[in-house]
Amino acid sequence: MAKIRRAPEIHLVRRAEAAELWTAVDRLGGRGPAQLIEVVAEPGMGKTRLLAEVASRAATRGLTVLSRRCTEKGRDAPVRALAHLLPDEGPATGPADAAPPERQDPAVGAPDHWGWPAETPDRDYAPFVRLLADRVISSARDQNGLVILLDDFQWADNTSIELIEQLAQHRVEAPLLVVIAQRPLQASARLRGALAHGFELGTVRRVELPPLTSAQSAALLGLPADDHRLGELHEESQGTPLYLLALAGMRSQGDVPEQLATLILDEIGRLGPCESLIVAAAAVLGEDWDMETLAAVAETDLDRTHAALANLTHRDLLRPMERSSSFSFRHPIVRQLVYRRSGQGWHVGAHRRAATFLAGRGASAGRLAIHIERCIARATPGDRKILRRAAEDVLFQDPATAARWLRLAVRITPEDEDLERGGLMLMLARALGLTGRLRESRDLLHEALRLLPEDSIGPRVDTVAFCALIECLLGNYTEARALLAGEFSRLGTDDLPREATALLIEHGVIGALDGDVPSCDLVNLTKRLAREHRDLVAEAGALALSGLCDAFNGDIEGAVGVLADSAALTNRLADTDLATHPEYLGVLAWAEALTGRFGDARRHFQRGVAIARKYGHVHVLSVLLLGAAMTHVVTGRPTEGGRLAAEAREIAERINAVHPQGLSIAVQALSAAWRDEGEEAVRLGEQAEEILHGHDFYWGAFASMALATAARLGGDPRRCLTLLLDVGGLDQRDLPAVLRSSSLETLTGAAAALGGHDAEPAVPPGQVEAWARQAEQIADAVGLPAHRAFALAARGHAARAEGDARGARHLYERAAQLFCVAGLPHAQALALTAKAACLAADGRPGEVKATLALVDELARRNGIRAIDPQVRGVRLRVSGPPAAPVDERLTLLTAREREIAELAGMGKRTREIAEELSLSPRTIDVHLSRTYRKLGIGSRAALARLMAASGRAAQPEGDLWTTGAIAH
Repeated sequence: MAKIRRAPEIHLVRRAEAAELWTAVDRLGGRGPAQLIEVVAEPGMGKTRLLAEVASRAATRGLTVLSRRCTEKGRDAPVRALAHLLPDEGPATGPADAAPPERQDPAVGAPDHWGWPAETPDRDYAPFVRLLADRVISSARDQNGLVILLDDFQWADNTSIELIEQLAQHRVEAPLLVVIAQRPLQASARLRGALAHGFELGTVRRVELPPLTSAQSAALLGLPADDHRLGELHEESQGTPLYLLALAGMRSQGDVPEQLATLILDEIGRLGPCESLIVAAAAVLGEDWDMETLAAVAETDLDRTHAALANLTHRDLLRPMERSSSFSFRHPIVRQLVYRRSGQGWHVGAHRRAATFLAGRGASAGRLAIHIERCIARATPGDRKILRRAAEDVLFQDPATAARWLRLAVRITPEDEDLERGGLMLMLARALGLTGRLRESRDLLHEALRLLPEDSIGPRVDTVAFCALIECLLGNYTEARALLAGEFSRLGTDDLPREATALLIEHGVIGALDGDVPSCDLVNLTKRLAREHRDLVAEAGALALSGLCDAFNGDIEGAVGVLADSAALTNRLADTDLATHPEYLGVLAWAEALTGRFGDARRHFQRGVAIARKYGHVHVLSVLLLGAAMTHVVTGRPTEGGRLAAEAREIAERINAVHPQGLSIAVQALSAAWRDEGEEAVRLGEQAEEILHGHDFYWGAFASMALATAARLGGDPRRCLTLLLDVGGLDQRDLPAVLRSSSLETLTGAAAALGGHDAEPAVPPGQVEAWARQAEQIADAVGLPAHRAFALAARGHAARAEGDARGARHLYERAAQLFCVAGLPHAQALALTAKAACLAADGRPGEVKATLALVDELARRNGIRAIDPQVRGVRLRVSGPPAAPVDERLTLLTAREREIAELAGMGKRTREIAEELSLSPRTIDVHLSRTYRKLGIGSRAALARLMAASGRAAQPEGDLWTTGAIAH
């Protein structure tokens, strides 16, 4: 994590509050009334720093600045807060019984130059206070400006408060500014009343320091507003600057910086012995406790506890909770630092006392486990049972905490208790898997399975199902299937337990990832078993599995019906019901996506993500996020899809789930391509290819398809064609069946584009037509609008390649309509752009304008920026000369792009150019792709002709292929 920069001056964060104080300082240069400003803030809000900056500003203007921080110790000394601020001269007169100047030590009583003893209730200080007020005003006039800064004035003595009352009661002409900073919860009623009265009279102004806004927190930390760390830090700090800086320091350095910790604990050091003990006991108990529990942990009687608690709440270290007899610290970080300040040895005994007392009150296992884990060195026979019960309670809500407690339970379980240890290890393995520690979970699961007896059917089946899912996420599909098959064989087919449905449904999860879905017999058995046991969650999962298998096998009509039943049942289930198997939502959503129900798929993926987040299922979160990201990109939401894919990638990398990681990067590449970030799309696509192609993964071809899309949108049909032929073969049968329609459409467009420019044909004669027919056959078999639309677009590319622009236009129009029905706005926009190119070639400028207006709206609404260059190319054909002068078009290139274009125009190959310019071949290809797009051309041959024709008007090239369309 990058370090957070040093905090800026507070006035750069609290601009409005600082501006008011700055204005008050600047007014001292002229005539006007004395100013009294009250700065109100809770602890840590930055009032001391703000006063320091006021002092600095006043000093730079040549004003006299006198400052004082009040302390609780000086509360009994009269005018302790103010007398030291004036010149060291005694008053001309004073009370009749005033002591001589040398009588009083300033550290004990009042200032020595006033000679006052400690404040007593029967002494009349009014004459002296009036005299002191006069001295303050005259001093301000004599020095042509006086600034008095009084921090922590809530600790001021009554006589000093009386002086403030004197200044607040009358409007006096003097170049005087008095700024009083105080905490409202600790200020006396008299001080609050004096300032409130002055506020009503208009002699006192109030400046409140509220919690920081998110933007102010960003400024204080030196972070950009969209930094992912900011939201959590701001919320956790509650907008308090001191706590915000402390938390940021803890994140970046692993601990609260010493200076900040000292400031936060400043008040703790001034507590008495009993108060120190009580606050330490409160830190042991945490954020919710009452007086009786506090007394038990501190080992003090209730009277002393009550007195100490009253003082601590007055200091605002502890706060009573609303509608409760419980208390908490004013902020969790205060509690954390107080806890660390106490000795480790004392902690062990205190936590044991807390556990014992709370157990007597019937506290929950989770409440007791918090204390038991901190005194496990003194474990008792009942601790293991409590830890296990607590872990069971939070396993699906907070698996990381469950894993921590289970480790302790295993640790204190004797080696010879195999059955108990095995059960604890199984729970621990599940908790580790839920938190994403897949390898550790897998190893522990295998070890625990060896300890479980054969007749422990339910736990064994449940464990095997979970272990198979972990193996699947690690990419070990063969091992996962072997585990499931072995356990299913051991069970037989009679009297299968309820948990066996999980075994069967996990077969489907594996099949969704490796393309080998279960047989119909197995699917029917799963549905029958779920219904026999009246397990609604399992039935919903079984129906989703059935729909997935139908979709993979090409029975779209059957899949749609059974998926509707699964969705209806799933929608009736609460999140708590689905918390044990959120992957069932992933199976349902994936099947819905395969059947063209993208809206339903996106909704179910999002619900699965929400449940996985809520209940800590990190192990499946990356896969669910990946599905959500894909549906967002496919349905024209590339920005949101890219964000979800980035999160899925981060989680997959953390848990070592290689295939989800590679797929997430491929989706990021696809998102970048549609957002017109060509270089980033190529970089990500190549990274995804490297990961997925090295692991023999069924969906590995998706990375190449993402790269091909980037090449397509970047105006490089040859690379697009090469990528798809390499990964799918000439007939594309090496691709997963569900990807073939879109790949065949892309191939026809790329090949047709190259056929118009290259001396040698890019593919065998008749291949474009063959691909278009193949796409039609798939559409006829599947029957979905999206597949029919891809087939129509492919047929349009073939027609354009044969010079039939009018026929192609009608095919593109029909394809766009079906893409709209299918919910694929990016493909609709490309088809409409191809239609517009045909209209331009047919001399219909009015229709071109209307068609491109719809394309613009689709691109704007869905963030599809990659289509803009193609749209500009079509508009160029109907807005004046056939093409811009070559010299003008070349001005669009950067210096590097122009240099590479000239070398390519001379006939040099990519590797030769790379060697000459000391660049990588990939960098050369990226620059050429951007050059093709900027110049509106589709091949190196076209680039050579354009460069050769420099200085003459360029003839229209075959420079647009959008969905594959070529303008001849």
